[in-house]
Amino acid sequence: YGRVIYLKEGWDAGYDTKEDISFVAAFPVKPPLFLHMFMNHPRNPDAHFYCHEFQPWVPIFQKSTMYFTYYFWGKSGNWQKGVKSLRDRNLITTR
Repeated sequence: YGRVIYLKEGWDAGYDTKEDISFVAAFPVKPPLFLHMFMNHPRNPDAHFYCHEFQPWVPIFQKSTMYFTYYFWGKSGNWQKGVKSLRDRNLITTR
C-alpha cells in the first residue's frame, strides 16, 4: 500500500486542525531511499489513539560511518509556517 514520490525538497509536515499546531521535519533530500508515512486511528486494535509518523528511510552500510541530520520543528498554526521557519534557517535541502 503506498505510492513512490520522488522528493524535490527534504521536508515533511503534519497539522492538527483541532489544536492548530503543526510539526515539520527537515532532512537531507538525497540519502533517503523513501519517506515512510504512517497514520494511526483509535480503531487500531494495537494502539487506540491518533498519531502519525514520518520516517525517512536511509541505507545503512555495514562497517562504515554515516551521519544523517533530522531537524524537528513544532509551531502553532499551519504547516506552511513551519516550513517557512525551517526554510528561513536554511535547513531545507533541494535536489
